[in-house]
Amino acid sequence: MSTESIAIIGAINTVTAAFGGAALGAWFAHKTGMKLVQKTHKNALDLLKRQEFNKAAAAFRSTFVDEIFHIQRNVEPFFERFGGRREDIEIANEKAKIIFETFLPRDKLAGFNAAWEQYKNPKEESEIKESPLDTEYYKELVKIRLSHINDLLEYAKPKL
Repeated sequence: MSTESIAIIGAINTVTAAFGGAALGAWFAHKTGMKLVQKTHKNALDLLKRQEFNKAAAAFRSTFVDEIFHIQRNVEPFFERFGGRREDIEIANEKAKIIFETFLPRDKLAGFNAAWEQYKNPKEESEIKESPLDTEYYKELVKIRLSHINDLLEYAKPKL
């Protein structure tokens, strides 16, 4: 074999190795890039889901503001607020519940619905021993109502 043929074979080997290395490098770059794109996409989706949950949770929490204010401050006569539950508050709360529960994970839905049922139909009210005309009755009723509202609002804490 002549020196020329050895030089040509060496050049061919060098070019082949260069193309092989470039192809291998491109394949690794593509794989790494795809993983990065997938991770970025997943992070963006997670962020979007959190933002949508937080919006629904804020709307849900806001429907209870008036009720909590009136319970804590006893601004209106108690019987007007809770003896004949104000329909506008019930409607707003029910709408917010329907919207919000679609954002809850399945494993939290049963607990949320149980807390909602307790809020709507508190069984403890019938266990209050004081007379409905007694101020202690109203104090107990306030504790019960606030505890059920707080139980519901636990599900609507913002996600960071």
